[in-house]
Amino acid sequence: MLFPGGPRPQPDPDDAPYWSSCADEVLVFQRCGDCDVARHPPAPRCGHCGSPSTAWRPASGPATVYSYTIVHHPMHPSAVEAVPYVVVLLEFADVPGVRLATDLIGPQRLDVGIGDEVEIVWARLDEACALPLAVPATRPPPPPSAPARPEEIT
Repeated sequence: MLFPGGPRPQPDPDDAPYWSSCADEVLVFQRCGDCDVARHPPAPRCGHCGSPSTAWRPASGPATVYSYTIVHHPMHPSAVEAVPYVVVLLEFADVPGVRLATDLIGPQRLDVGIGDEVEIVWARLDEACALPLAVPATRPPPPPSAPARPEEIT
């Protein structure tokens, strides 16, 4: 959730390319330049093969809620007015093994469930900083249910 006066990202050498891409509103994940295993958060070496070689590739398509929590007690003074808010842990089909923690926003956020599909949207803090957030994916309305048969109504 975006809280006025809340903490801002503080990029370091390992995650600076991630935050730079976020500023361009492109979600990227770090991959090993040798074995191609994805990782997040970014790290100086591959946890799979130990290589220091890195590459950055964008994630595409929707994400799926792996887990979530509904926060009722603000963890920062700037979040007092925002509770309850929802923090989700997302998985991306095209980036296996990687999960992203972010906030779920929108009027239906409290109806979240594991396995729900979400889309990434961007919250621009300023010209140099944008944060990835999630919104429930738009779904077509469910088909109408068949009317009950007269013998089933009692």
